[in-house]
Formats: sequence, structure tokens, C-alpha cells
Amino acid sequence: MGFFGAYLLDTPRSYFGDDTASAPSDVDREAGALADWWAGYHGVTDRATIAEQRAALAGILAADHDSEAEDDEIDISEEDLFVERKAARFLRLPGLSRPTDLPDE
Repeated sequence: MGFFGAYLLDTPRSYFGDDTASAPSDVDREAGALADWWAGYHGVTDRATIAEQRAALAGILAADHDSEAEDDEIDISEEDLFVERKAARFLRLPGLSRPTDLPDE
């Protein structure tokens, strides 16, 4: 199995504005891989349930974007503003325990 990476806020490519900082993101592939891992871990075989998990994960993973093309005013929900909150959501989705020092969502 090769390297697998997924990001929560910005990808390194977007954050640094450098295409060599990381491989291009593919949120659908990343969410699918995480959903498949989750399904195997929990013994879930229902395709609809796995698809729901995949969609939920895709909703919180970061995609590459052109930081220079963005406006100064970006509409970001408060739950996505802080990495701690997004990390708590990310851990909750597959049913992983949340570290005690990580704030509640």
C-alpha cells in the first residue's frame, strides 16, 4: 500500500501556493478510501451507508485551490474556521475517540 494523505483545512499546495509542496488532492478518492477503511474497520457492508460516510468525509476534506484567485472575503462557517473543531468532526465521523484536550465541536 502506498502513501495516503488527506487534509482538513488547506492542502500544502494551496497554503504555500507551491504545486511541489504536495501531490494534487483528490477529495473523492480520499473520502472513498477513508470510507472504505471505516467500513472494513466497523464491518459495514451496506453500500448506501458507506456512500453516506463517503459524502460526509468529502464535506470536510480540503481540496486544492488557487490562493491568489480568492477574494479577501471568504465565506467560511465557524465550524470550519478552527482546525480543532474540524479535527473533532473528522474523528467523530468514523467513530474514533477524541483526545481529551481537543475541544468539543
